[in-house]
Amino acid sequence: MIPKTQLVKRISQHLVVHDMKHYHFDEVQSTNDTARQLLISHEEVIVTADSQVAGRGRNGHSWHSGKASDILFTYAANIHYLTTQKPLFYQACAALAVQAFLFELLPKEARIALKYPNDVYVQYRNLEGKISGSLIEVEYLGKDIKSIVVGIGINVNSVVGELNLNTQAITIRDVMHKPMILSELTSLFIQKFTELIQSPEQLIIDNWINTVNIIGKKVRHLQSNAVYTVVSINNEGFLVCNTGTEDITIHFGDSIRYELF
Repeated sequence: MIPKTQLVKRISQHLVVHDMKHYHFDEVQSTNDTARQLLISHEEVIVTADSQVAGRGRNGHSWHSGKASDILFTYAANIHYLTTQKPLFYQACAALAVQAFLFELLPKEARIALKYPNDVYVQYRNLEGKISGSLIEVEYLGKDIKSIVVGIGINVNSVVGELNLNTQAITIRDVMHKPMILSELTSLFIQKFTELIQSPEQLIIDNWINTVNIIGKKVRHLQSNAVYTVVSINNEGFLVCNTGTEDITIHFGDSIRYELF
């Protein structure tokens, strides 16, 4: 049993979603950390929260959101419980679930792009920015994967100018020009995500590769300022790029820039 004081200030909801327990909290340190703790007593769990005290993004960045304003979501599972072990599958599910969610919600004129590996950007009229990001955390036991934790943040109602962000951002409220009902949107997103994680692994990975649409594009490496051409995406989800004289592998999407729209 995990002490409640280690998890939350107050639990406000407890639901069952596709045989997965869904816990919703008023406040957590991070939904990823809370979900990982819950794996002690659950094989598979979904955690959402109104706010995070210490939300994390990739590469040590913080994830900022307003109080009860945005979707803060984590799916976690002990890997022996599942039929797939590829972290790339869950990375693909995260990005594609956000895309499917936004396609159903936003105006048809809105353009939605996946930035490698799993950020989601929206362009609508004179607005453009990042609307969602994901953090995939894998725990190993020796060389074997023990558990996988998939954290996803989606900007819904936050006032972007009031947040300490390190990139240009956009919210669903910006696009729709009205405040959104967060509980309804959270339910819709959970539906999209759970549908995808029950889909065939290779089908999802292939769909993600096609949707990211980065193969053949030129990318600029931020540290060296060199420009490479993306040749392929390997089995681990890394970019194989050509420098003009040799192939190199790029492991981190945050280290490159390229045209999305």
